[in-house]
Amino acid sequence: MYDMKKRFSFTDHLSTGAAAGIIAGMLVAVWESLTVIFSSGDIVEIWLIPYGVILYALITGVVGFCVGIGGFVVDKLLRINPKRSTGFIIYFAFMFMLPSLVVARYRYFQIILNDARPLGILDYLIILIVFSLFTIIVLLIWKLLSGVGVVRMMAGFWGAIVWFAGVAIIALVVAGIYGTRTVTPPDKQALAENLGGNNVIMIIVDTLRNDRLSVNGYDKIETPYFDSFAADGINYINCIAQSSWTKPQIATILNGMYPSSHRAQSKADVMPDGVVTIAEVYQDKGYYTVGFADNVNLSESFNFHQGFDEYYFLKPDYHFYATESAFKLSLYATLRAVHETFFSDEVWPEHFYQPAEVVNEEALKWLDANRDKRFFMMLHYMDPHDPFFKHSEIGPNSFTGVGYARAANQNPPGDVAQTYSDAYDEDILYNDYMLGEVIQYLKNNDMYYNSHIILTADHGEEFYEHGGWWHGYTLYDEGIRVPLMIKPASEVPFEPHTDTTMVRSIDVAPTTLALSGIDIPESWHGENLFARAEEPEWIFSEEDLAGHILRSIRSREWKYIIANPTNPRGLEPQELYNMVDDPGEFNNLAPTMPEKVAELDKILQDFELIAQGKAVDEQETELDEATIQRLKALGYIK
Repeated sequence: MYDMKKRFSFTDHLSTGAAAGIIAGMLVAVWESLTVIFSSGDIVEIWLIPYGVILYALITGVVGFCVGIGGFVVDKLLRINPKRSTGFIIYFAFMFMLPSLVVARYRYFQIILNDARPLGILDYLIILIVFSLFTIIVLLIWKLLSGVGVVRMMAGFWGAIVWFAGVAIIALVVAGIYGTRTVTPPDKQALAENLGGNNVIMIIVDTLRNDRLSVNGYDKIETPYFDSFAADGINYINCIAQSSWTKPQIATILNGMYPSSHRAQSKADVMPDGVVTIAEVYQDKGYYTVGFADNVNLSESFNFHQGFDEYYFLKPDYHFYATESAFKLSLYATLRAVHETFFSDEVWPEHFYQPAEVVNEEALKWLDANRDKRFFMMLHYMDPHDPFFKHSEIGPNSFTGVGYARAANQNPPGDVAQTYSDAYDEDILYNDYMLGEVIQYLKNNDMYYNSHIILTADHGEEFYEHGGWWHGYTLYDEGIRVPLMIKPASEVPFEPHTDTTMVRSIDVAPTTLALSGIDIPESWHGENLFARAEEPEWIFSEEDLAGHILRSIRSREWKYIIANPTNPRGLEPQELYNMVDDPGEFNNLAPTMPEKVAELDKILQDFELIAQGKAVDEQETELDEATIQRLKALGYIK
């Protein structure tokens, strides 16, 4: 150990800077990990602590080493040469404050603001003041402990290494004891076997636009398996999603509720236990429930496993040996973006999600072992979500290492739109092939015609149609018009056909239950498509993500969108489109039609209340009579 009163040499600066960085990194990792644990409420998040301690200490230790070089230069220039104890406190205060501010900015945006708006000057001032006070408290504790010799033992480089090793080992032991959660599904073998009825398979394809399937009129590629499946059932070509990104939209598909009601809207949100999911309903009715999820937003950490007897989140092969929980650390997100931007010559799906061939392998393996059960299965694919990949051919193992990822380029130039779009089409062809593999398996095992099969997508994707990219930031049709195909079991009397009426994603779960003869939960907003008298005049969608707060209503003729004035995308606060004359939504009529805007604004406000689970006064609403009667039946009109 070093004498704390000794003045600094060059090596003292280096070792003290590295030691301060290691210790500061450990403390920051612990406080961020606890923040994630308490905000998600899942014991599996204990794995954050050992991973975070090791990762943060390594990174901040290196940064502290470099800071030590800078400190030596400052000493030489200003001839300060402080005592070792003073120098250590200075280094530690700097190294603790620096990562704390970076992490605090990330967490403040996610948890305090709930992704509602960008950070302003006042927000940064609050973060700076809070963590300045926090750092002072830590230093006071440090000073107190140094009086009894504890901190003196940590102040040297080798002392810090010993403490780092001790904390890491303890954290690993704790994680090993408490961090591996094993869920033992209830013994439903006797209940699930030989009960009659039909199996139910819900297929959700992430990020699949309705207008990119040849059965729906797309002429650049042929999607034979999507097309043949559509020909066996009912192809709803005008299905409108209630959100334009994964978490709120798949929650809506699973629970028939608007995002404002189920409240799983932002990146940090967890689906509440009180929400009734379709899996829970089938489970209560004696079905064996199994889910295969391929997106981190659907993992157990966000409570999407509720109601499933078996739930498999098919984790990607995270960079830097990260776990699912470590994926949430702000430093990991930063390192991942840096890696993808500067150090990744090739792009492979496994680093982002498991490709459809892996999903099929796991799902078909499960079907082989459980075909005697009556089951509800959710099968979720990430293709064609970004990265958009180039393929050598259409089929398994066809990835070439060429891909275009959002993580590496948040805002690409408009001239690459066709390149990205073509790669997206290749991913759709790949997914089409994998869908065919599942359909053929079901047919070969006498499960296709005896099952209710529902196929849909959560949202679409933008390719610079409105000057932007990706999804979750707008409510234009390229983001919220999705495929919906329903193939009832063979004994259900229906004629395969294309349905041109307007339908909603909130109708998927109620319709699926109705096919099984199961009552729809009263809390759901959707309706059984087979029992409705007529289509809805208006369809409501909403978004609340990363500072984009959007609401829209859409009819056959009109689309009205409102956006918060401070949205980062720069969207107009009010947009009005004639969907008959302008289906691409390019000519905003809001500035020239104020009376129409006022009329639709009132209707949109009513839908906002309904989406929040609040009743609307029949005497004051501008909704049409058919909508009023429908909402009366659901209890949303008083």
